[in-house]
Amino acid sequence: MTHDQDEALSLADYVAVIEGGRIGQFDTPAGLYARPATPSVARAFGNANFVPGVVVGGAAQTPFGRLTLDNTNHGDVPQEGSSVVVLVRPEQFMLHDEVHENRTTARVLDVEFYGHDAVIKLRPDFDEAVMLTARTSNPTTLPERETQVGLEIVGPVVAWRSDAGNADS
Repeated sequence: MTHDQDEALSLADYVAVIEGGRIGQFDTPAGLYARPATPSVARAFGNANFVPGVVVGGAAQTPFGRLTLDNTNHGDVPQEGSSVVVLVRPEQFMLHDEVHENRTTARVLDVEFYGHDAVIKLRPDFDEAVMLTARTSNPTTLPERETQVGLEIVGPVVAWRSDAGNADS
């Protein structure tokens, strides 16, 4: 038993997450990180960005475009047309120097360089109240503060109905 998320993810074969005195999710560390059952589990196991969306054709339509849903680990599969909150992990963001009409844009607020990677704080143009965190493992070409970049999301995402009471973003 541990309360240290890093220890749980690096040492355990399976992890049970307790929420409100009950097991909220029992999964492999990779499953907890990639497909958390709730937004609170997503936050407990790493940085979590939440963006709005609507389910259209089995995918999430978001300000970043159409994103593939992967809600395979839990039963809360949003219905067609429902409003959702979408989890985007920092490493799912691809930053682009060139800005064009088919790409969501954001302003760079801060860049934290760690040598092996870098964390970039962003304010998306679609909502000035939102702050996003991106992580790049190629820190050789980092954007400058206060510049505008294009954003793209790579890979499948998990989403929860925003009216289900569990979208506590």
